[in-house]
Amino acid sequence: MLSRSDGIILGGTNERGEWSHEPNEEERRRVVEGHMELFEAMRSSALGRWSPMTRSAFTPSETPPVESFFGLES
Repeated sequence: MLSRSDGIILGGTNERGEWSHEPNEEERRRVVEGHMELFEAMRSSALGRWSPMTRSAFTPSETPPVESFFGLES
């Protein structure tokens, strides 16, 4: 996760031998869902709902599409 003045960047992935600039949907989903779980765990922990035994208090039902992040202001 990298901070920017206009938001954050999630990712930093690479695939050996892959030179395409097209997004890898599977990797995008993995990265976004992982960060959703991280932030939900922090939120739940602050509220006292997170358990280290489950490692996560939240499982995203659907990863938001890339397009849903454009035009948002922080």
